[in-house]
Amino acid sequence: MKFWKFEIPTEQQLDALVAMGELPPPVAVAGLSNTYDDIARKLRPGDGVVLGKLKGEEGKIVAFGKVRKVGSTPNCIEIQWAKASQDVFPTGSGLTHWQTKTAFEISSQPAERYGLRRFIDFHIKDGT
Repeated sequence: MKFWKFEIPTEQQLDALVAMGELPPPVAVAGLSNTYDDIARKLRPGDGVVLGKLKGEEGKIVAFGKVRKVGSTPNCIEIQWAKASQDVFPTGSGLTHWQTKTAFEISSQPAERYGLRRFIDFHIKDGT
């Protein structure tokens, strides 16, 4: 399972996309490279997705998701979401990704340190 981080949308958008099972729309953030489309094309069924934002050097995750279906465009991607409130502490190149990109792959070591697989396996059941 691969894990991907996307910048969080507004609170209203967050509630709607969680309810509808959608990938958030691209979020333009001053100072961050817009990597949304490149990363959205890499998503595959079974991948984990987090929505988060960096505050200082602390990552705030507000939702975890599991990709269920992938279409030909980002708006054809189906994700099963679970809202969350989890703080993570990216380091090294991971911190650089949080500081410079709107979307990126989370490497295996930080994904394990953040407990992403455990959270997704607990809150998002296959076949539901």
